[in-house]
Amino acid sequence: MARIPNLKAPAGACDTHMHFYDAARYETAASAAFTPPDASSDDYKALQQRLGLQRVVIVQPSTYGRDNTCQLEMAKAFGDDARLVVVVDENTSDDELESLSAAGARGARFFMLAGAAVPWDILEPVANKVHEHGWHIQLQMNGRDFADRHEQLARLPGTLVVDHVGRFMDPVPWITRASRPCCI
Repeated sequence: MARIPNLKAPAGACDTHMHFYDAARYETAASAAFTPPDASSDDYKALQQRLGLQRVVIVQPSTYGRDNTCQLEMAKAFGDDARLVVVVDENTSDDELESLSAAGARGARFFMLAGAAVPWDILEPVANKVHEHGWHIQLQMNGRDFADRHEQLARLPGTLVVDHVGRFMDPVPWITRASRPCCI
């Protein structure tokens, strides 16, 4: 049996980024660079209970490309305690965005590493479109490229969430293993 943490989560605690996978029910996108093991809503509910979490933000993984079906289906198991970050593109209609909002979507994900489902050149048009629905942009990219993308990112309306702590991928030139402080 897994150990229950000593630290108690506060009431209403939220896991702000997680994914579901089910290879038998949902097709892996042709663009996917990563195929993880299955992770069901029942698996997550057990973890959620053990950690004392109430709410969850379900994020569309690159594994399923632009097909949000798996995350949308799994979110139903959590009702109003779930919100979603989905992948949409410049051709997603306002009606579809409204439908996704009704299902709990509040953000559009841009995964800009190997396996990306949408390209950089649609970031601004999509950001403008989803901003009108009250959504944010959630971005995963190699943090070493922030300086090159600063102007583009600064033009985006609304909130920009950078996930995976900026994802600074090796090699990071200003930190080497020999010079890394003990706390990094």
